[in-house]
Amino acid sequence: MSATLAPARSVEIPSRGASRWAFAPLAFLGAVGALLLALRAPGLGAPSGDEDFAPGHPAGGPLAFANPAHFDAAIRRTTRGHADLAVLASDPALGNANAQVTIVVFSDFQCPFCGRVEPTLDALRARYPGNLRLVWKDYPLPFHDKAKPAAIAARTVFLARGSAAFWLAHDALFARQTQLPEAIKAIYAGAGIDDATGQRLAPEATRLVEDGAALGAEIGVTGTPSFAIDGELLVGAQPERAFAEVIDRHLVEAQALLAAGTPPARLYDAMLARHPVRDAGP
Repeated sequence: MSATLAPARSVEIPSRGASRWAFAPLAFLGAVGALLLALRAPGLGAPSGDEDFAPGHPAGGPLAFANPAHFDAAIRRTTRGHADLAVLASDPALGNANAQVTIVVFSDFQCPFCGRVEPTLDALRARYPGNLRLVWKDYPLPFHDKAKPAAIAARTVFLARGSAAFWLAHDALFARQTQLPEAIKAIYAGAGIDDATGQRLAPEATRLVEDGAALGAEIGVTGTPSFAIDGELLVGAQPERAFAEVIDRHLVEAQALLAAGTPPARLYDAMLARHPVRDAGP
């Protein structure tokens, strides 16, 4: 089965200030921390939870895959419907694995709307402690020439150092969206990833990025950021209240399923079955 990416748009994503580079030089930690704090200062790009939805941009065409076969292979590996959104060991995640609500985030490190929504996601995690899990999927837009290299760099950090390191790299990249090449060098240095390690991990990191983008296209993602909340798509730099309306409704459903005997470890599958993702077409 062949597929092409639908026209896409750009939207927002918050930072993970609680992450730590256990292995990073103190100078790197200080620089990244100061930059993240500056970006969270009033008037410097951290919107309130109730600001209006920012629609984003139309996409210009399909993603440029290093190996075009990866796109078709990723499509073949998926099945239509909710099974596409299974959370994998290769997915960076934040929150309880048995959380009552899971948000799968499709995002682009160069997308300004994706950067702006990050404080909203942080606010949601604080609003629903223990009941919300975030799962990351890459969806670099074709007209953002630095988005895919940044995604590959973050995935390389993930493969080398794990999920906690990925989220710090994620924060650093969003903090320096206008200087992504420099940010990529900084996260590699901070993670202690030399050229040889980066080259060794690059093929697998590239595959993970391209698989996430292919999955997004398959389930009907048309812009960034996009969010599959237990399979229910929410698109754009939405305010906190828009997320909360969906999450609150899903919490009621999740608690009813648990009360009826659904094991916590199977709750996400049960919720996906109730909210199958929209199909992107043949």
